[in-house]
Amino acid sequence: MNRQLLPWAALLAVALAAPWMFEDQGYGIRVLTLVLLFAAMGQSWNIVGGLANQISLGHAAFFGLGAYTSTLLLMRYGISPWLGIVAAMAVAAVAGALLSLPTMRLRGHYFALATLAFGEVLRAIANTWASVTGGPVGLSIPFSEGLAQMQFKSSIPYYYLMLGAALITSVVFAVISHSRLGYRLRAVKANPQAAEVIGVDTAR
Repeated sequence: MNRQLLPWAALLAVALAAPWMFEDQGYGIRVLTLVLLFAAMGQSWNIVGGLANQISLGHAAFFGLGAYTSTLLLMRYGISPWLGIVAAMAVAAVAGALLSLPTMRLRGHYFALATLAFGEVLRAIANTWASVTGGPVGLSIPFSEGLAQMQFKSSIPYYYLMLGAALITSVVFAVISHSRLGYRLRAVKANPQAAEVIGVDTAR
């Protein structure tokens, strides 16, 4: 094994064993699950914010769009969350593509404020469109235990789901970071004008 991978392999082994280190497999595992959730969201933010220095303040909006999509498909049409994940990613991706049309030509504070406004608009819609989103109270999903419904009595399966999400987003970030796209994003981060001079389509 490559020596550079040894620390990551050790970290993964600890992460896989972590749930079984708690006497009370409730609160502690729920905290770790939330940590992994935010780690996955942080890595997704890193693709635009870390590589290209485009500070997006509306990432929670895409998370919310995906969550509502998957949940509504389950509650109204009985579609498994495993399929709902695909639909959620598609909806969030379309929203991101539409948002990028006006915002990707913006820079610095203007870009950040535009993404912040997008997040606030969706938050206001979620709070007022109660017939769909449940309003400020949210949606209550009837419990039906099973892998197909992605509902479990124990907190441990949720932990491993979030661990998988964090791993996937980390791998995607690493692949992009070392790809041609990653180098172009770094060029935009360093100097957008210079990047355009050497042939990088910064808006794209």
